[in-house]
Amino acid sequence: MISWQEPTRVSSVRFAGKNQAVQEALDALPPSTWREQTIFLPAISADVLTRFPLRNEYFSRLQSLQSRSVAIIPIISRSRILGALSVGTTERVLTQDDVALFEELTRRIAMALENARLFDHQDRVARALQDAMLPTRFPSVRDVTLSTYYAPGRKEADVGGDWYDAFALSDGRLVLSVGDVCGSGLGAAVTMGHLRQAIRAIARTTDDPATILNVVDGQFQLDVPHALATAIVAIFDPLSHRLHYALAGHPPPLVRAASGEVTELNGTGLPLGIRGASEPPTQHFVLASGSVLVLYTDGLIEGSRDVIAGQALLRSAVAKLGSTELKSAAKVLYDAVLRDAPIDDDVAIITLGLCG
Repeated sequence: MISWQEPTRVSSVRFAGKNQAVQEALDALPPSTWREQTIFLPAISADVLTRFPLRNEYFSRLQSLQSRSVAIIPIISRSRILGALSVGTTERVLTQDDVALFEELTRRIAMALENARLFDHQDRVARALQDAMLPTRFPSVRDVTLSTYYAPGRKEADVGGDWYDAFALSDGRLVLSVGDVCGSGLGAAVTMGHLRQAIRAIARTTDDPATILNVVDGQFQLDVPHALATAIVAIFDPLSHRLHYALAGHPPPLVRAASGEVTELNGTGLPLGIRGASEPPTQHFVLASGSVLVLYTDGLIEGSRDVIAGQALLRSAVAKLGSTELKSAAKVLYDAVLRDAPIDDDVAIITLGLCG
């Protein structure tokens, strides 16, 4: 029977025996008994228990075991006591060989706990960085409604490199970008931030989306060799309603007309990291009044592992968007497509709606 105790909680794993008294006694050992050295009691008796600074209830519970063997081995990592592994027997007496085995077990437990702690720390740093890099304020343009939604994946190592962005140029046109860095963790979050900022910077020097992606790709291949990312850059003119866009291995945008008809915009292009010299030029489309433009990352349509079914769900959800839902359109689409699905990948969505 083995009981593992941590400073903040007690969790027990029973390997043998049905004596509840032994289990309760092991669980009763307070953190004050944890030491940097193993405590080994071949036989528990009243005089042995006096070695411990136990309160009366702990003393009486352990004393009730009469002649039992107990070993308490600290779980130590980086000179910190993380908890204790307590082993008790109801029949045979523990030996030094048993204790040596338990000490080796605690070393492995400590290593596993430390690895989990480091992963958790990196995960929290990546999430904080990701949250800090995603924009929270967007330009206000007459007759244009922007909405965004981001959802992290739920698996371990689930912090990815998905992003969305929207900002205004000096002449009033809007630049939208959505992308997905392949991989996860802190590295993906950092790369995502670099790409988003690079698109912002280059968009202020050229207004051609294909050129923006090509310039970003050239720098990306130099800075982060062997990395991949998908992206879409779109520039919208609120006066003419003309949309200019280019893709880098990214799912094509959807447009819902005022009638409810949904159109998937044309476009191809290799991902960032492997683009060549003959990538497709910028594409053009005119958004009619009452239209809704939807940009998203592939996590939105891959939740069920069936991309075709995911695309069908998304098209159906886009077709049903109402004019009163423009401010929350991104969240409405997320709920319609993935509300009941397990989310393994990050999801980023941005929509642009035009008043009818």
